[in-house]
Amino acid sequence: MLSVVIVRVCGRSSKPGRSDVARLCPDLPPLGLLDAPLKRGMTTREVDDYLAATRLVQSFAFRAKLQSELLPRIVNIWIQEVRRDLLAITFYDLVDKHGRRYSPYGWRVRMALAHKGLDATVELCWHSDKRKLAFSGQHLVPVLLDGSKPVNDSWNIACHLDDAYPDRPMLMDGAQGRSFARFLNSWMDSIIGRPLVRSLYLDILQSLHPQADAQEFRRRREERNGASLEALHANRANDFAQINCAMLPLNELLRQQPFVAGEAPAYVDYIVLGTLQMPRVLGIEPLEAQQDGVMRWREGMRKLFNGLADNTR
Repeated sequence: MLSVVIVRVCGRSSKPGRSDVARLCPDLPPLGLLDAPLKRGMTTREVDDYLAATRLVQSFAFRAKLQSELLPRIVNIWIQEVRRDLLAITFYDLVDKHGRRYSPYGWRVRMALAHKGLDATVELCWHSDKRKLAFSGQHLVPVLLDGSKPVNDSWNIACHLDDAYPDRPMLMDGAQGRSFARFLNSWMDSIIGRPLVRSLYLDILQSLHPQADAQEFRRRREERNGASLEALHANRANDFAQINCAMLPLNELLRQQPFVAGEAPAYVDYIVLGTLQMPRVLGIEPLEAQQDGVMRWREGMRKLFNGLADNTR
C-alpha cells in the first residue's frame, strides 16, 4: 500500500504518514480509500478505477510531487507491484513431449487473449496434471487465473474476458453475438470436434508428455467410446469423411466472406480455428480439397497476431 510506503519514508504521526506529506501532497486522498478497496481478485477495470479514483496514477500533479519529494523508486515499485499482483493473468495450457501446445480449447483461449490485447504468463501442463490445477477445483485445461480468480473451460474464459475487459476489443458483440458463438461452440465440439478428436487419440497417446498418465488417458477414452484407441484410429477415414460433409455449409459461408464473423475475426473464428489446430499441430490434415473456403480462411487466420497460429510452442 502506498500509505505504508509514505509512513516508512516520512515517519509516523498521530495520522500515520498524512501529516508528514500534507504540505507536499495537499491532494492526497484519505487513507481509507487507499486501505479498504484494494484487494486481490480485482479485475483490471476495478483496479484502474481504484487508481483513477485515488489519483495515484492519473493525477500527474500528485505523482510529480511524490516523485520530486519522496523516493521515486519506492513509488514506482509499488505501482508495478499493484499491477503485477492484482492484474496478473496466468494461462494454463496443455503440452506434449515435443513441447507442442495442441489443445483445441487452449488455442481458442490463446487467440482470445491476443484479440483482447492481454498478456498472460503461461503455465504448461500435461494430461492428468492434477497437482498443478488443483487450485481450480478440477483437472482439465485450459484454466485462466485472472488475479486470484480461476476460470476453467474455454467458453467460460471467453465470456469472462469480455465481461472483465469490456474496454478492450470484444470477442462477442452483444447478446446476439454471444448467442451465436454459444451455438457454434456447441456445434463445433459435438459435430466436428468429437469425430475429429477420437480419430487422433492414438496420435495424442504417442506424443503425451512423459509425466502424463498414459494408462489413465487410454482407459478413460476407451471407456467413453466403447472401443480401443487402435480401433478408433482405424476408423479415421470414415470420421474425416463425416467431418468434411458436415463442414460444407461453413465452407460455403467462407467462400463469400473473409471470416466466420464477417469482415473481421471474432471468437466464432477462434472456435473453429482451435478445433482445426489440433490435427495441424500433430501433422495431420483432415480437410479435403473441396474445403477451399475453409482452407483460404485458415491461411488468413494464420497471419493474425504476427502469425500466432504458427507458434505451436
